Amino acid sequence: MKTKIALVGVAVLLLALVLAPAAGAAATVSARADETVAVLPSAAWMMKAVGGKYGNGRIKELTYRGFAKLRKASEATWTDADTGDVYYGVTLKRLVGLVDDNKPGSFNEAKAAGNSYSVAVKSLDGFTYTWNSADVAALEIIVATHYSPGGADYRVTLPLGELRDTPRWIPAWPAKLVGAEPDTSGKKRIGGVNRIMLGAPLVQD
Repeated sequence: MKTKIALVGVAVLLLALVLAPAAGAAATVSARADETVAVLPSAAWMMKAVGGKYGNGRIKELTYRGFAKLRKASEATWTDADTGDVYYGVTLKRLVGLVDDNKPGSFNEAKAAGNSYSVAVKSLDGFTYTWNSADVAALEIIVATHYSPGGADYRVTLPLGELRDTPRWIPAWPAKLVGAEPDTSGKKRIGGVNRIMLGAPLVQD
């Protein structure tokens, strides 16, 4: 009897060793039975919103965990009509509102409506698109970190990167700018967002 118990114990131990992830392997979390998503450390990314002189010198830094906290408090969604994918994140105006004046809890609509500053959104790969403040106030632009493929009842994090026809790495993780076309079409749909900077007003044509 003792021999059988010992053999069972050895079998359980061997099974645990086989199933245990290798040292240094990325942790994963199950999104559904047939899909896993890498869990990336919050320390690996930080979004910085910089108000500069147009935001009374305010600067706000958000780790991935800090951004998630803000998203849960004021989550915004956008649905891609072509794919049915539902994106979850924070509106660009909410992020600008962290540094546009001395009240980080709200977006200064009056200040933005007058095109009194510009809003540059920068990607991890250095690409930058600049909006005028009136457009940020009027449009429903969302900085998303998660999406539900085809509107599924589960969420996954945005992919770390994807290869196009050209030899260029295009990051989506951990935040992608989305919204209705043409408001965020083409080069406006920036992936890998990590900087939001208030600056001089754009010169209107």
